[in-house]
Amino acid sequence: MNFSVSILAAYCCCITSLITAAPVELSNDRFRIELAGEEHGMGVRQLEDCSRGTIFWKTSVQNPLLWRIHLSEAGSDQTVLSRDNRDASECRIIEQTPDYLRIRWSGFAGLRDAEALTVDLQISLDAAGRSSWELVPELNDDRYTFTGMVFPCVENVIDPTKEKILFPVGNNGSRIVNFSLKGLYPSFEAQLQFFGFLQEQGALYMGLHDPEASIKSFELSDQLELSVFNYSMNTSIAGQSRTPSYPVIMAPAASSWECCALYRDWAEDQQWTSRGKHNERKDLPPRSEEIGLWLNLDDDPEKTTREALSEAPLQKDPCAVHWYHWNKRKFDREYPEMFPAKEGFREAVQAMRNAGMFVFPYMNGRLWDTTSDNFESVRHEACSQLDGTLIAENYGSGAWLAVMCPTSATYARKLYDNVATAINEYGLNGIYLDQIASCAPVRCCNPDHGHPISGGGWWQQNYRSLMKPIIDDFGSKAVFLTENGAEPYIDSFNTFLLWVQVYTDDFPSLIAVYNQYAWYMCSMVVPEDDLQSFAGLISRCLLWNIQPGWLNWLHGTDTDLSEVPDAAIKRDYIDRVLQLRHAAAEVVRDGIPFGDVIFTPAAELITLRYHRNTNYGRVPVTPGEFPSYYGTWWQAEKGDKWVALLAELSGHEQSSAFVALPPGFEKDAAGKAVYRIFEDGRKEQVEIENGVIPVKFVPFDLQCYIIE
Repeated sequence: MNFSVSILAAYCCCITSLITAAPVELSNDRFRIELAGEEHGMGVRQLEDCSRGTIFWKTSVQNPLLWRIHLSEAGSDQTVLSRDNRDASECRIIEQTPDYLRIRWSGFAGLRDAEALTVDLQISLDAAGRSSWELVPELNDDRYTFTGMVFPCVENVIDPTKEKILFPVGNNGSRIVNFSLKGLYPSFEAQLQFFGFLQEQGALYMGLHDPEASIKSFELSDQLELSVFNYSMNTSIAGQSRTPSYPVIMAPAASSWECCALYRDWAEDQQWTSRGKHNERKDLPPRSEEIGLWLNLDDDPEKTTREALSEAPLQKDPCAVHWYHWNKRKFDREYPEMFPAKEGFREAVQAMRNAGMFVFPYMNGRLWDTTSDNFESVRHEACSQLDGTLIAENYGSGAWLAVMCPTSATYARKLYDNVATAINEYGLNGIYLDQIASCAPVRCCNPDHGHPISGGGWWQQNYRSLMKPIIDDFGSKAVFLTENGAEPYIDSFNTFLLWVQVYTDDFPSLIAVYNQYAWYMCSMVVPEDDLQSFAGLISRCLLWNIQPGWLNWLHGTDTDLSEVPDAAIKRDYIDRVLQLRHAAAEVVRDGIPFGDVIFTPAAELITLRYHRNTNYGRVPVTPGEFPSYYGTWWQAEKGDKWVALLAELSGHEQSSAFVALPPGFEKDAAGKAVYRIFEDGRKEQVEIENGVIPVKFVPFDLQCYIIE
């Protein structure tokens, strides 16, 4: 392997005032990093995947931006001073070897002296082309504290005419975009912490390998500046504030799917996957891995039981009931009190369980009603701002609900008691705790809580501690469900309700990374979606392994389906998805998705109009283009079988063919038989013709092929 660190000399002879600092290069035969010279701040000039010849982050700017540091006055959390890599009066290489660079910036105006703020960057490059970048600022001026660190921070990060970003925002983990976007991590906005920079001939992976999952925000601005803002810990406390420390990994990749694989390799060693893969765990309820259709019900016990039992006999796999308004408490009032239940609740649960169903009553996992009689006794355990102001939220119920700090022992006991009562006294085999993986960590500033003020990963760590006794004691008796899918909560919950906005540029990075560790559920369609858009969204449940349902307008309710456009067709479509999910479960349930099915000819694009692309409303609709047929490859956990899942979305008959051998596994799959699996479980062998499998689609077709 040929490593080199070179200074590419450039001299303007005899004109000393116009001397241009030479770029600095760290490279091998897999990856090349070119930085601006020391006189120009040493930002990134370009990154090159040497094996593919693709170049990323290329700029002609003489002094490119790389990082920013934000400072506040001691005792405050409001930024008053910002400095970046271009502001230093001194920038120099401290250490260099063939595979390592250490750079230091110092001498920033407005601070006490030249050493009041120093910023070190360490870059290492391994033989596989994987580079690690870690930025460490140090502040030695007691007048100021850190409020945040922006790193990486890159201007004009893509050429939108030929590049896109796999951006970690979206219902299924990411969106593939070339326009402005932002999200707060970890929350429903941003559930993962990695990016992919995508070109036709390859990709650049950028993973924020932060084991603390510290709170941070991601933004691609209108001017295409990419920034990762890391919130500081102990903001406002002189001498104690600090920024999160973790490596940013940049490496060449073939595609968005390989970016997911690179992140998965790291994520499998993190604390949130420490309970292991679902099929290896002994602490899960029987048949929990088989859940098929989800029902979203909201009524009294007698009616809910009738609605649920009308669906259960129609399904091969167990149904799950997500049940709102099961208790006598007012919704979004009186939290954290959840009991007593309505009359007949215990009998309803038993009847549904006798039918093989899982029942998930709604419980809130985060809030305390400030109007309740006992709130004043716990006010000091709620989150507060720096000035002591209580942090509370209002969801339209008329009550202000305090956000409880997860360090609260009182709240932890209450949550445990609610779960214990539901399972031990009422026989529940499912628990839904709302908001936990959806709402961003609150940057609590109460100094008496024992956690760092403001940022960092302490919120998620303390929720892990709060949930651990609950999962340890009840994980084998009930499936635990929460709202949305922020990754740090995977070891505290089994299933995640993905119910926010959907777009045609969504990408299933959550499933590609965590399919073996988490179950995802929900079909975000509404009655206004036409059949093409309905198929576009529901087909994801098959191709991306998302448990379908949660459609209270279509399943298990007394809704007059004659008022729902194409209701019978839509129910039949979901039935076919469920049947094929069941038939493909031997590969998909515990397998890994790894690539798009390649068709020849490629599908024409059609326009889909998803109505669920605003937070709660259904307008304005954002149309988007998507292939009229598409497919996803899956590999079995043991690596000995592959499944191709296909969907036709246009509603017309179409003919095509797909490349028969799964990309990257051609040698492993060669010589094996290919079968089409039908909804009833039948297998029919198909022939490969000149390396492809011919396909004839009927309108809104779903097809499954297995190589074994």
